[in-house]
Amino acid sequence: MSLGSIRRTIFSTFFAAILVIFFMVNPAPAHAQATTSTGSIQGSIVDAKGGVVASAKVTVTNKGTGQVSTPAVSDSGVYISGSLKPG
Repeated sequence: MSLGSIRRTIFSTFFAAILVIFFMVNPAPAHAQATTSTGSIQGSIVDAKGGVVASAKVTVTNKGTGQVSTPAVSDSGVYISGSLKPG
């Protein structure tokens, strides 16, 4: 074997080892396929003077999917509408 051939063999082996180490340390994220595509809307209902409106009724409608959500409004006027699909 010539010196050039030995160098190519060493370089190829070294490069292959670096690639193996890289993929062992940085694996593809397994959770990427398990993510959910939902969102939420939250807010608080107040009148013009900033007073809480606890008896308000909130309706969230996704015009793209037709999904309707009517979250409960707390005594402090806060509502959260979760598990909303994009659309």
